Amino acid sequence: CLAGLGTDTGCSIRAPAAINSLVGLRPTHGLFDMAGIMPMNADWDTVGPLAKTADDIAVLIDVLGDSDINGETRAKQEIGHMPSRPMRVGMVRHLAQPHESDPQVVDALENALAALRESGVEVVDPLEAGIFSVQFNARLWFMRFRLDIESYLADYGDAAPHATLRSILDSGMVHPRYKDNLNSLDAWPHLPAAHPNLNDMDRVRDRF
Repeated sequence: CLAGLGTDTGCSIRAPAAINSLVGLRPTHGLFDMAGIMPMNADWDTVGPLAKTADDIAVLIDVLGDSDINGETRAKQEIGHMPSRPMRVGMVRHLAQPHESDPQVVDALENALAALRESGVEVVDPLEAGIFSVQFNARLWFMRFRLDIESYLADYGDAAPHATLRSILDSGMVHPRYKDNLNSLDAWPHLPAAHPNLNDMDRVRDRF
């Protein structure tokens, strides 16, 4: 196909792009409307483009954002042009260790960094050591799943085959692999703003 869309909560745009030699962009969370897209975690979910080139990605971003100006899309106008303010890019070096990565991928990454430097971008390489060393329990963020999925179902009203996560679990249509996890999520009693680990989660978010 010419292009496509993916939804990325943990890595579901970036990983398929890497595996299939495509350009994938996970946009800033909240940049695009998630209406009609089944949630996994409304704190993280985002929809974004997958395509063959960065030019195509720019066109898709403008279509998603409805930001066409004078027949030429805004994102495409920016490709190849430096913004008025200096740009700074951080290289998380320990995520691309040569002994753990495909040599061609490492070469492509190094070439991209060199091109950024030549374009006047400040490349911080390596980024601060240990930036991801903070303790991080991703499961804490997903405890809101029942609230998110039931809000999604409510948008469809009577057209939805189920209205609650419990109804889905009781339907007999849930794969056994996911039952225990979904049962624990269904039993979670807290609203997101009353999460007992909220302060710790906020500290992790601030650290990242």
